[in-house]
Amino acid sequence: MSQETLNLDISARVKLARDAFIQQGSKVKTMEKQQSELSSAIEHEQERLTELYNKWSAEQKQVAVYLAIKEKRKKEDKRRSFLLKEISKLEIETEALNKRLLHNRETLSRYKEESEKLGNDIRAGFNTINSSTAGIDKETGDLDVTGWFQPALKYDTQSLKRSHSEFSETQLHSSNKKRKELKLEGEV
Repeated sequence: MSQETLNLDISARVKLARDAFIQQGSKVKTMEKQQSELSSAIEHEQERLTELYNKWSAEQKQVAVYLAIKEKRKKEDKRRSFLLKEISKLEIETEALNKRLLHNRETLSRYKEESEKLGNDIRAGFNTINSSTAGIDKETGDLDVTGWFQPALKYDTQSLKRSHSEFSETQLHSSNKKRKELKLEGEV
């Protein structure tokens, strides 16, 4: 192989190597450009993801507030329901107490009437006994009942006092019995 041919061959190889180097440099530039675009795209995506996360976080806070309000309303509804039941119970109890009060007033009214009647009966009894003692003889202590009974009878003061005492005890026993009955009716 001659020197000239050898020079041409080397020259061709240098040219090929230079062309390959230029081509490689162009590829590197293209790759750098692509890498820059990709970095820019990644950065843009990260910004978008951050924005989405912030929106999601804000929505989560709103959901938490909504759930808290919902839970509070649920508790308030339960409390309201409980209070309505209690009010209903109190209304029933009030109605029962009003009925009992009315019954007690009626019982008290009857008691007053019975008490007045018993008082009148006792006063009438005392008046009868007192009027019957008007004719007692001061010397003998005997009562002349000639005007009341035939034949004329004589009663001593002790007998009269005993009759008066028995009458009073009977009236008081009857009065106490009536009071107890009325009191028991009032407690029902």
